[in-house]
Amino acid sequence: AADDSLTRQLYARAIESDGSLGEPVEVVKPPGEGETEENLTLEEKLRRERARERGLGITRYAWSETGNRLLIPIRGALYGQDGIDGSLVPLFEGDQPAIDARMSRDGRRLAFVQGGEIFAIDLPETLADLAEPPAPKQLTSGAAEQGKTQD
Repeated sequence: AADDSLTRQLYARAIESDGSLGEPVEVVKPPGEGETEENLTLEEKLRRERARERGLGITRYAWSETGNRLLIPIRGALYGQDGIDGSLVPLFEGDQPAIDARMSRDGRRLAFVQGGEIFAIDLPETLADLAEPPAPKQLTSGAAEQGKTQD
């Protein structure tokens, strides 16, 4: 963080033709205040404690391996962005937080755990085409009660 706090941002720098680095550009601007100690759910606080994660703001993100898509979990919700110049788009916001989100190699599918069950979302070619977050498909049923998953 620029101010030596625990709040993290995500920046990119262009590599110029002469090999020098361009100015840093903020890639993602989280909605609202981003992650703060005050707005994390108890489940997210416990997950972060187990992972020994202290940072706030943009603490996790993933690029698709073959696409140009970015996945950013923020306060238990999931957001996506196409490229560093794209707009941040909500992909999932639920009653319970989305845990351990993973994206397919091409960035067109997303899977996560919520309430001990596994869910998946199919995403369009361009996230800007989404009028609202897509409905997740539940892939497991009763896994939490049968002890088949971990929260």
